[in-house]
Amino acid sequence: MKMFLFPHYLRVVGWIMFIVCLTVEAMVWWEYVDFGKFETVANDIIIIGTVLGALFVVCSRERIEDEYTRAVRLTSILYAIYGYIAVFILCTLLINGVDFLFFALFNLILFPIIFVVVFQIMLERRKMLESIQ
Repeated sequence: MKMFLFPHYLRVVGWIMFIVCLTVEAMVWWEYVDFGKFETVANDIIIIGTVLGALFVVCSRERIEDEYTRAVRLTSILYAIYGYIAVFILCTLLINGVDFLFFALFNLILFPIIFVVVFQIMLERRKMLESIQ
């Protein structure tokens, strides 16, 4: 099966975009930064930058992309779907009103975050097992 992944260097670009856009969005949310009449455009750019950064992080090759890494990638996607659905159902039941809109914005990046965490934990577990043997 052919996997279409971005080159490895885009992982670094993705992390930079993700962290910068998330930081600026937090600053806007807590009213440290005000874009005035350009607030809608700025929010759109920030959200798109955050999502693209997450996409580059999630869909970039590892330095060593072998069969095990592909299997871990697929397993991590499955676990990320389970976690994402569980958090979404829980928050749908517990959060109401305007606060749910804030959760919906966070929900945009929840899936890539869960995937990256699970993927990195599984890869690190493999490295630990290999170093023991």
